[in-house]
Amino acid sequence: MPRTLIIGAGHNGLVCAAFLAKAGHDVTVLERAPAPGGCTVTDDLAPGFRVNTGAIELEGMVHSGVDRELGLADHGLRWIRSDHLLSAHVGDRTIPLHRSLPETLGVIRGQFGGEAAAEWQRFAAFSEAMMTAVGSLQHVKAAGMGGLTDIMGRLGSVGPEGDALMRTVLAPSRSVIDEWLTCPELSSAATAFATHPQMPPWVPGSGVLACLLASSHGGQGARPVGGTGALVDALIRCLEATGSRVRCGSGVREIRVRSGRAVGVILESGESLDADHVVSTVDVRRVASMLPAEALTEPWRKAVRTSHCGLFNIGEIKVDAALDRVPVFVGEAPGFGGALKYLMHAPGAYDAATRVVTGGRIPEQLPLMVAIPSAEDPSQSPGGKATLWASGFVPARFTDGRGWPEANAAAADAVFATLERFAPGITASVIERRVTGPSDWEARIGSPGGNPNHVDMTIDQLFSLRPAPGFARYRTPIGGLYLSGAGTHPGGGVHGMPGKLAAQALLADQRGSSGRERRPSILALAKAAWRLKKAL
Repeated sequence: MPRTLIIGAGHNGLVCAAFLAKAGHDVTVLERAPAPGGCTVTDDLAPGFRVNTGAIELEGMVHSGVDRELGLADHGLRWIRSDHLLSAHVGDRTIPLHRSLPETLGVIRGQFGGEAAAEWQRFAAFSEAMMTAVGSLQHVKAAGMGGLTDIMGRLGSVGPEGDALMRTVLAPSRSVIDEWLTCPELSSAATAFATHPQMPPWVPGSGVLACLLASSHGGQGARPVGGTGALVDALIRCLEATGSRVRCGSGVREIRVRSGRAVGVILESGESLDADHVVSTVDVRRVASMLPAEALTEPWRKAVRTSHCGLFNIGEIKVDAALDRVPVFVGEAPGFGGALKYLMHAPGAYDAATRVVTGGRIPEQLPLMVAIPSAEDPSQSPGGKATLWASGFVPARFTDGRGWPEANAAAADAVFATLERFAPGITASVIERRVTGPSDWEARIGSPGGNPNHVDMTIDQLFSLRPAPGFARYRTPIGGLYLSGAGTHPGGGVHGMPGKLAAQALLADQRGSSGRERRPSILALAKAAWRLKKAL
């Protein structure tokens, strides 16, 4: 039975472990923190109140099919499915976006007129074609991966209209959105969603991110009953059912290498563990720091020099709170109480705020991403009360002499100033609150500034270039050492694909097969071309 050690018990590490355990490996997952989960955790804030410190929307796990492949329902995972996509509050306008594209078009037509609805319909068709053609990012439309030349070749196979797709891959998301949308409120909603991977909208090569929101129609949202941590609980039960295990409080100090192959690890405690394979879910730079000096060949040194994280100085301030009553958001549509909400003081709020953040300051008007998880899942708060999940972008590093975590309270005050604008009286309803700033995230997950993507989601670090040239497809120059986690393709978000695909790569090598990844089929590309012709 092959012995495999996995570094990191976030959801990707646990997904990878579960797939390998099902394939007959004896797996041990090593986690530095006292509890597993990484950014996918639920815990107690006040008596009867359960809060989700990290991720909130987990439909990626359903779209990717990982939950079904691992049989997580047999290990207690239950989903709350929803038909709302998000609620965009822009100034005094509120736009409820449904999973159903026809319903959304009806909302847009009623608020902004027929031309705005037609623009959104064309943009949605184009965005779906875009995601089909390039493969996958956070929405996991397919598991395809390739270099930029390969991707451009695929786009060229779509036909003459493929030039529009190629331009979109290379353009800033701001330019892509401006090309398709003239309604300021809809443009603001698309921009807010595009910046979610902590990428400014003006950065060249971020154009695919502009398509994330408009390509999200169809299907349903998904949150685990009991909070996002229920996913981690189910993964651990799935893993333990095979006899494998998770060891928390077991940070790795060194990856042992013998004759060019990983043969185990040494823990921070000094304990040495043997293994046939090692899979790391932390970023490539930290992996390099765990290797003996003689193993750091030129490919490793180049990866350390060229990979980047936190290039744009964007961090996250996260506020969780227990509320003594259910908040009322101005203009909220019926049925959208638990929906993800983007709160923007005016059109263009994310563009303006991101420029302030990258300059090292907290915006005076801080746009937010907000949810009331207990509105979807009453088990997370006592009856008649509520939980708050709120997230905003702040500088990872200040330019005015301040620092983290000292600035946590001031940043949280900015969060509640925005909340009061859109849900008057919410501050007075707070029973207890917890603030997690950039330094807290960094302490939790280890990435500079707490970057949840481990390495930036820039065009030079996507697809087969992620995390660095020569390190794609989850393999490294060291035999038996593999990479997974958000720093590998397809990047951040809770969908489990880095974990699944790393496991597949290891198993393919074990079998001696090529392990080539699935790419969009000719039929899928033909459908993309048909959608694109309708959109253009």
